Amino acid sequence: MEIPIKEAKKLSEKYGYEQIIILALKSSKKKNWFDGWSTTFNTDKQKCKFLGRIARILHYNLKAFYSNEEVTEKYFKQMNDKEER
Repeated sequence: MEIPIKEAKKLSEKYGYEQIIILALKSSKKKNWFDGWSTTFNTDKQKCKFLGRIARILHYNLKAFYSNEEVTEKYFKQMNDKEER
């Protein structure tokens, strides 16, 4: 489901940020995979393309991370170990 740009604009106005990236994820039926959507907003229209590129990079890297089960499990084990300390 797409998240409209107007929602990102509302967040920008409410919290006073010039740039907003919304990265939404939901589990997929495929093991260690997800479906997602990114929406960006920037008060400077000339910078919108750049922010969109950042969002695509983040989205791509998350997909790569979650698709590698060994890396994912190692990461979450390290995070759990840190929380237990």
